[in-house]
Amino acid sequence: MTNDRSSKGASLLEELLQHALAGVLLARRGISHAQSKGDRELLELFENSLSTCNERAETVRQLLLVARNEGESHPAEQVTSASFAPGDGASDADVLPEGERGRAGNWPAY
Repeated sequence: MTNDRSSKGASLLEELLQHALAGVLLARRGISHAQSKGDRELLELFENSLSTCNERAETVRQLLLVARNEGESHPAEQVTSASFAPGDGASDADVLPEGERGRAGNWPAY
């Protein structure tokens, strides 16, 4: 994943996590309601929902961890002014490491 896709994917995962956690709360309320009514079938439904929402939340948490770690290991390329603004007065000496002038490549920002 590129950083842009990683950050967008992470935000979608965070949203999914919020929905899963909301499902957990709703299922717990449903369990309380079913217990107070003595409705065994409804109780099973909400217990299954709780289990599913908890599993989903845990899976999303793990995916978020992976997405964040990938983002840390692939830093975004830093664009210098000389790379996109011709005529701004910057020369290769301003943006390239010493001894690398005249060679094509992507260089880290200093």
